[in-house]
Amino acid sequence: MADTEEKRKRYLETAYESTEEMNQLLRKLFDFSRMESGQMPFHMIKADLAEYAASYVAQKEVTADPRKLKFHFHKKEELIAEVRFDIEQVRRILDNLLENSMKYAMVEPVEIDITVAETESEIKLEWKDNGNGVPEEKLGRIFERFYRCDESRQKKGSGVGL
Repeated sequence: MADTEEKRKRYLETAYESTEEMNQLLRKLFDFSRMESGQMPFHMIKADLAEYAASYVAQKEVTADPRKLKFHFHKKEELIAEVRFDIEQVRRILDNLLENSMKYAMVEPVEIDITVAETESEIKLEWKDNGNGVPEEKLGRIFERFYRCDESRQKKGSGVGL
């Protein structure tokens, strides 16, 4: 079937991409299984969540195509108390939110607003994008296991998500 070098290259690229997607899905399912069984280790450290989020944004901006993705970072207070969190797990959460924003916003460029604010009782990280959002009638289900708002499965994804 692959009788030319171009076809061989295209077939190999497709196989490689499919393998990468499968690896990513398996990693997500493995992590999901570990979380469900209580076997997910957490490495809590005390750190500045606003500084961490600003660093995350800076790292993503370096590789992002500004025609497709723009970030806006806001820190409401000058000084925000440090909190205990697992850096790797928070990164996974932010990566998941970014992946969902890029996949489902249906606008270009996708604009992400990240705000870190402190109240008397909590430190809050808020993530917003300029997409249409989740329909009101589906909001109550987005944290259910394997629930997908896109019932027609038009978009690739594992459904492990949030």
